[in-house]
Amino acid sequence: MTKSMQLLLAGLIDYAGMHAPAKLSLRDSLRNYVEYTNGDKKWMLSRFVLPHYEIPNLAHFADKSHRLHGPLSISVTTTPTLTVEKFMTVIRELENVVLHAHSQYPGELRTDVLEITLPSESIASSNHEPLIKAIQFAVSRMAENRLLPKRIYFEIPDFVFDAKILRVVMKAIALHNKTIQKKKIDNYLFSGFKLRCGGNDSSQYPNSGYISDSMIYARDANVAIKFSDGLRNPFRDFDINLAIPTQGFINVICAGLLSYAQDLVRDEMVEILNDESYKSFRFTNEYMSWKDLAIPVNELKMLRMLSLTSIGSSSFDIPVEELYRLRLIS
Repeated sequence: MTKSMQLLLAGLIDYAGMHAPAKLSLRDSLRNYVEYTNGDKKWMLSRFVLPHYEIPNLAHFADKSHRLHGPLSISVTTTPTLTVEKFMTVIRELENVVLHAHSQYPGELRTDVLEITLPSESIASSNHEPLIKAIQFAVSRMAENRLLPKRIYFEIPDFVFDAKILRVVMKAIALHNKTIQKKKIDNYLFSGFKLRCGGNDSSQYPNSGYISDSMIYARDANVAIKFSDGLRNPFRDFDINLAIPTQGFINVICAGLLSYAQDLVRDEMVEILNDESYKSFRFTNEYMSWKDLAIPVNELKMLRMLSLTSIGSSSFDIPVEELYRLRLIS
């Protein structure tokens, strides 16, 4: 395996076995995650994605913790909300269950990431106050204790793929990050943006233009971005059941990284996302490239860490098996 491929995939996958389409039980998901952390592809694995309402059930974790090489690293998800008030209630509930879990399993958990959907009310209003209020409240509560998540990835609700709303949300996150940096808030690092790339039907899959917009806005606002759902295959492919083309995670990550390194515009990124030929992509020990656009390996690691952080997937086996099939990893 080449150095550029290893850097591209290192710590890329947040395992979300409890989420659709897998929908495994907590016990089965934890068992899989522990097995993966002891496998030869553990270097591709990042966090265990856990719904906040399942945190009290972590007793299933007790008999497996000894097989982990360190604490169980968790990315917590929450249920969508309609109003800012309900959003704030969910945040308070999250605080309580996370801190209680840490008291039960001291030193065995690391809840350093929160993935949360913004309340529908916050994007429906032409007044940006509800949006700002939601972001500020979530961050201020997480910063209260070092055991709570140090990073939040905010998601736009209801599979709304509107570029204007996207720009507003990205700007709000970016401005709040600047406030955090100025105040030097303890126990909190930064806020990012989460883009869901699939769902139960074709209407819940964003097109290449919207994905490009998301990465360009994130790049220009210096906001980290993570992805989830719909990115099970390395390269863009046609899904017979959905009757639409679905994005490949290598297309998405390469397009995003190249947009930073080469300052790509929207049309160029759409072309990379729509490319179904793996032969257009090249991975060597010196660089990663798509056609004549390249990133040297010394830039690749930094950009992965700071910009396009991870992909949530309900399967770890499928992406790995496809990478093997294409002989991209060994």
